[in-house]
Amino acid sequence: METEIMNSKQVYIPEFDVNTHFWLLRAEGGRYFEDFIDDSYVGIRYNNVYVDDVLNIKGIQSVETIRDIFKEKSDDPDISKQSLTGRSNMTYHFVFGMHIGDVVLVPSRRSSHFAIGCIISDAFDEDTDYIKERIKNAPSNGKGFAISNYIKRRSVKWISTIKREELPSTLVWVLNAHQALFNIDDKQHLTEFMGLISPIFIYSNNIYVRIYANHGGNLTLGDWATIFPKDDSILQAVQMTADIHSPGFFTFIANIANSKSLSIFINNLWGFGHNLIFMSLIFLGGTDLLKQGFVKWCQDRYSEHLDILLKKEQLKTIKNSPADKLGLEIKTSGNAIPSESPNISNNDEKNHHTEEK
Repeated sequence: METEIMNSKQVYIPEFDVNTHFWLLRAEGGRYFEDFIDDSYVGIRYNNVYVDDVLNIKGIQSVETIRDIFKEKSDDPDISKQSLTGRSNMTYHFVFGMHIGDVVLVPSRRSSHFAIGCIISDAFDEDTDYIKERIKNAPSNGKGFAISNYIKRRSVKWISTIKREELPSTLVWVLNAHQALFNIDDKQHLTEFMGLISPIFIYSNNIYVRIYANHGGNLTLGDWATIFPKDDSILQAVQMTADIHSPGFFTFIANIANSKSLSIFINNLWGFGHNLIFMSLIFLGGTDLLKQGFVKWCQDRYSEHLDILLKKEQLKTIKNSPADKLGLEIKTSGNAIPSESPNISNNDEKNHHTEEK
């Protein structure tokens, strides 16, 4: 068993850029939730203004100049200033606020689920013939959900869907927010968001390992004392935080310069000892560079991550280790979205193929 795990050398850890931002974008009340995932994009409405219109503004590109374009192209002579401002704000953030490598959350109907994805393109105008063909052929292609005609789009590599109860409590406020697109950055809780994407990641020169305890948040100091190494230098190098908002989750953090200390600590959790420096293999890489930029991690390897990452299914079979006795596991959030033909429709939600005017 140990040899099998040790031979799994290509384990890639996502490294988040310090400039990564998080966004929530509503899919028309969840109406186009399935379409966004199925066609690997996010989009916004109001097709009378294109991305190219915004990019071709001469001079300063701002909410005000975009609002002028919406006013000029509006079919409603009585459109309110508030409506124009709302549309121009959303368009400005979509075209200029979002960036490749940012994370986007899209809620389903009634916000029962959230899709999490990585933005992998600049804003663009989708070909209208493609949109019309997709809407026309949706029934014959078995698309049992509404297809949007949104022209302004960004390509997205979808990662997973999570249930509302898996959402960090620091993000619950978004359920009551009315904006269609808004930034949900929270500097104090960014790493909680990142932990939803991968239980192991690198951010701001630190390595984070998120571990779930089946016993919940009720582990005592005595419990932890049975597995903490006696080496004071390791205790000083590894921090531990308990997520009071998600009982049962503990995050272990070490500066990348102290990754070996974290490796030894995790080895001890699963009873590998010093004969198998498994986490060192991951963190230090050996002959392979195993940390990977977030965008490339999503694009190239995500289909393999949940199977390879820490060989989690194999780790569960290691009995009588401290981790096994305390019910500890590397636990990913939600359900991974496969690259092809995702089955993401909600059976309890009846959708129809319509084209937004």
